[in-house]
Amino acid sequence: MKTDIRYRGDIDFLIRHFYLKLSNDVLLKTYFSGFDAEKKERFIKGVTDFWENIVLFTGDYNGNPMEVHSMLHQKQPMTELHFKHWNELFSQTLESFFDGPKVDIMKKEAQKISLIIQRKLLK
Repeated sequence: MKTDIRYRGDIDFLIRHFYLKLSNDVLLKTYFSGFDAEKKERFIKGVTDFWENIVLFTGDYNGNPMEVHSMLHQKQPMTELHFKHWNELFSQTLESFFDGPKVDIMKKEAQKISLIIQRKLLK
């Protein structure tokens, strides 16, 4: 039986599985390849901090998602298709491991944040 997101370890588990999936995805792998082990761990920690703050209200996130996505967009332009596909894979990964109100929050927040970043980058 699937459970809801309960603590940081759940989020870390989710993020690691999700970015493993992205690193093998035909459309998105370009953005997630070439990370050495140390950079990958910093990235995973940052994304985990981000989602932990949103879902568990920890206040531990100090990054700037817009800046990160802007740098990625400059290296390899993103389109609406990239954002749509990212959201589909994120929802699929969430639903394959977890179920509950916090999962719903993560899916809704991912959609909102994705739309904001998309609008700013693709204007």
